[in-house]
Amino acid sequence: MYQGYRIKVNGTIIDNMMIKRGTYYSVPTTRVLSSYYDAAGGFHEELSPAKKMEIGFTIREHSAEEHTAIMSAFSGRNVSVEYWNDTTGEYKMGVFRVDDLKASHKHTAGGIRYGDIPVKLKEN
Repeated sequence: MYQGYRIKVNGTIIDNMMIKRGTYYSVPTTRVLSSYYDAAGGFHEELSPAKKMEIGFTIREHSAEEHTAIMSAFSGRNVSVEYWNDTTGEYKMGVFRVDDLKASHKHTAGGIRYGDIPVKLKEN
């Protein structure tokens, strides 16, 4: 049952209001095991079963205070994640590798504001 959040990283809920509208996704990933063209020119791929997930979203523009809280949740290259799985309609857990988070200063007048930060997590 949905409990009001989409993702929890290292025990910290990433508030839905921090996720830019329309950017969250969780999809099963597959890997191409082999590919070939048959005698008739048709392309074929053999894919691994989709057992691992990829999660992505964009953290919206935010304050320095919010930035500190978000970045502390993403400490380490591998993080524990509880996420809402749209396919099964339930929460799942896993260990995910975090792509580098690239934070940029949107402006500094009256305090630092950070721009959007894309986040991509791949299940180990």
